[in-house]
Amino acid sequence: LPLLPFWCRDAGVDEVWVGLILSAQYAALVVGSLFWGRLADRIGVRNAYIILLVLDVVFFFLSAIMDNIVGLLICRAAAGFCAIMPLGTAWITMATPPEKQMKAFSMLVVMILLGFISGSIIGGTLAQVKSGVGVGDGGWFSAVGFSALLVLIVLFVIVFG
Repeated sequence: LPLLPFWCRDAGVDEVWVGLILSAQYAALVVGSLFWGRLADRIGVRNAYIILLVLDVVFFFLSAIMDNIVGLLICRAAAGFCAIMPLGTAWITMATPPEKQMKAFSMLVVMILLGFISGSIIGGTLAQVKSGVGVGDGGWFSAVGFSALLVLIVLFVIVFG
């Protein structure tokens, strides 16, 4: 999402859309957390997590190829609704013995922060790859498409690993 202002510039839309898209994404995350938490109680956390990973791949890929602002707003809101983070904390709680939960959650916070740092570096670097796909010169597609690929790898590790 650090590249979102550049996407708006390349698409020729006002940067106020950056705030609208981020607000929609995080508002949808709140609603989605409630929905997916209830569903996880019914079908199991692992099953719900797998569904969310599949949806994340779809919405990251759609975001990568989106060429209009309303479509990107909808994709990012849907991605927020399908965010895996809230369910990930539930999975850690269920899978970790109480005496090891503090360490597990500490590692989770560290990994999230490392993801923010490395994601910005990797995304900024991949945005220099001019794929010619999507808005602008294709840098957005390269960076966001790579994110979809990473989520797909995680999905395969969880399903088959």
